[in-house]
Amino acid sequence: MKSRRRRNPMRFISKVFLRSPRRQRPYWSLSSLAVLLLSPVLLRASDPPDMEKIIGPEGCGECHQEEFKVWTNSAHQTGFKKMHRLPEAKSIAKKLGLKRIKSSQSCISCHYTPEVHKGKIRARQGVSCESCHGEGKDWLDIHQDFGGSSTQESETSEHRSERLQKSHDSGMRSPSSLYDLASSCYPCHSIANEELVDQGGHPPGVGFELLSWSQGGMLHNFKKSGERLENRPATRTRKRTLFILGKLLDLEHDLRAIARATQDGESFQARKKHLSETCSLLESLNTALGSDSILEPTLALTRPIINEEIRPGQMEKLKKLADKISSLARDFVQSRPKNSLEKIDSFLPPSSSYKGQPIAPKAR
Repeated sequence: MKSRRRRNPMRFISKVFLRSPRRQRPYWSLSSLAVLLLSPVLLRASDPPDMEKIIGPEGCGECHQEEFKVWTNSAHQTGFKKMHRLPEAKSIAKKLGLKRIKSSQSCISCHYTPEVHKGKIRARQGVSCESCHGEGKDWLDIHQDFGGSSTQESETSEHRSERLQKSHDSGMRSPSSLYDLASSCYPCHSIANEELVDQGGHPPGVGFELLSWSQGGMLHNFKKSGERLENRPATRTRKRTLFILGKLLDLEHDLRAIARATQDGESFQARKKHLSETCSLLESLNTALGSDSILEPTLALTRPIINEEIRPGQMEKLKKLADKISSLARDFVQSRPKNSLEKIDSFLPPSSSYKGQPIAPKAR
């Protein structure tokens, strides 16, 4: 593989945009609006991004060329020019009294990469690299330091482990920290703002499925195979992990959304229904896995709450339960369960249900 040298970012970006591969047809729909107009205070898993630490997608694209091409053709980026023009988006903004979607901080927090321009926050790009992987200023140099080696391929395994840990400690969310990376999807793909749903008429956002969305049009796992470069899907083992992790994150974020509820409206009812469906599926997975199932500790926590009346105003109780589910989800990813997960294969979504089609790299 060629060395990853730093390039002139503007020359590279011009080349990518002028010679980009055939564009995918965007897969926007009303359900795609499930990430619109979200409040960062209510929905961010962590604090809103520090705009002084955002380097922009061009900083990543200097080395990650194929990944950059996937991004430019993805709904995350094409929405920069399209989402605010959709009739559904305009209707929601009008009901909420928002004059301009691209200058509203509540919209920017999930739909765009922000920047400060003349003292005001505005959209810089669509949802980009740092929206998922964390603001890059503190970790970029660490991420591309291969310990005196010119390429990743010649980096020692010891240095790689140290580099990944330092990058993570500096704020990077990488596939090696799967819980943190996957969790970054949910504050925006999982709607917990009841005003947005009940007043704005926004879809409640309970259709996100981690495995099928990550392995479709957003797949950007480029690996060298001989002389060919492949956009390689997750292994079967990894897909099992992603599927179960997705359900645990569904459970966690359903509980967090219900904990915030102040009224028995559409948002609350949609979340309550989704929570019940998620728990039911987890029970089926638990049965399939057998007596040593890694899901039993989670279900032992959720069964009592499912069997009682859930109502608005249970913030502290449900938030503590969500925190426990979060801890168990982390343990699941880190423990690499000894028992085989192959028994859940019949539950995995087929590739035909993936959100969009993966983009293949151009022949070289």
